Amino acid sequence: MKIKFFKYQALGNDFILIDCLLSLTPFEDLIPYFSAFCNRRLGIGADGVLAMLPSQRATAFMRIFNADGSEAEMCGNGIRCVAIYLYKNGYTKGKSKFLIETLSGLKEVVIIKDSLVKVKMGKPSFYPGEVDIKLKGRVIKGFGVSLGNTHCIIEEPLSPQEAGPLIENDPIFPNRTNVEFVNIKDPHTLELVVWERGVGITPACGTGACASVAWGVTSGKVFSPVSVHLPGGVLKITWSNYDQEMVMEGEAKEVFEGEISI
Repeated sequence: MKIKFFKYQALGNDFILIDCLLSLTPFEDLIPYFSAFCNRRLGIGADGVLAMLPSQRATAFMRIFNADGSEAEMCGNGIRCVAIYLYKNGYTKGKSKFLIETLSGLKEVVIIKDSLVKVKMGKPSFYPGEVDIKLKGRVIKGFGVSLGNTHCIIEEPLSPQEAGPLIENDPIFPNRTNVEFVNIKDPHTLELVVWERGVGITPACGTGACASVAWGVTSGKVFSPVSVHLPGGVLKITWSNYDQEMVMEGEAKEVFEGEISI
């Protein structure tokens, strides 16, 4: 059986998009293949798979699968890719503002222009908040924030490659965690390296950028709007009020499309 796919990227964070909105192939039959699809030597190669399914409440329901096959609740870079796909392929009927359903709730997206998308990411949850993490005989400070998925913000100068997998799997986080290594450049600028749960170091992470800004604003170290500089590019995050949703703005683009046999 051949499955059609679309390859998208958002600031270098790349995804395989599978359109199940009109497909007759049962979605559940495809899930076991997603990890193989993401293999960069033996498959298509990607940080994750984004499946678009019918929704009763939105234009589509986005399901997110990491490169290791595990499922994530939300993906900030991924939702921008899905938004561009839905808009360009007529699913929004020309509307530039529409809803996408995720496991972390409904998200409003706005297509600003061909490759630029603004997303209402929801309100951050500060859980588990400040944590002490034992790391190779020392204790480091972290801060847990959720944007539908869990993030641990680290300000100490550590090696993301070495510390990332250890913090991801720390017992403090029963469902594992994404890890953000932050460097404050000025009150409106953050530098960020992300160790993504189930993937490893990625060029960018939208929810990670939002979580880092939420930590920075609440600690009084940065002020909205904040430019978050990641290896893959820059995201603009706006959030200054606990009662408001965080707003993320950034690019997403199609790379190519094709078919893969399973």
